[in-house]
Amino acid sequence: MKPPEIAQAITYANQIDPRLQITDPLVDVWVTGLSHVRADLAKWAIQKYYADANGDGKGSQPITPAAIRRLITAEASKRESQQRALEPPKNKAHKVSDFRKRNPELYDELYQQGREQFYADLKAKGINATPPWETSQAVVDDSGSSYAQGGGQ
Repeated sequence: MKPPEIAQAITYANQIDPRLQITDPLVDVWVTGLSHVRADLAKWAIQKYYADANGDGKGSQPITPAAIRRLITAEASKRESQQRALEPPKNKAHKVSDFRKRNPELYDELYQQGREQFYADLKAKGINATPPWETSQAVVDDSGSSYAQGGGQ
């Protein structure tokens, strides 16, 4: 902000809180503290500061450039974290086959663990289900192809 905008911000804050006295040293402090802040953000921070203050005005201090910067920084950080939460992870495997190609042993181990957990959950719910790997066995035919053949019970 430029000095005239900062003077407007001080006047705006003074109209809300008359305890904030407009003096040349105060203007100098605000110019030093808010020279890199946008005017619309400073106005928003002044509004937010006094909107969140006690209803009777007791216990709150007149606004300072540090409070304005702190409010703006906190809001920017909050919005940034909300935006990051909406973005998908950058290092995530997009396809199962990509993960399987990179680490086939771990993939097979996790796949089998998931299958076993699924059937354990079914049994815990009282559903009798026999895992296919317990009832079928792989058979290789004359052409070299393999397929599952059901086992007898």
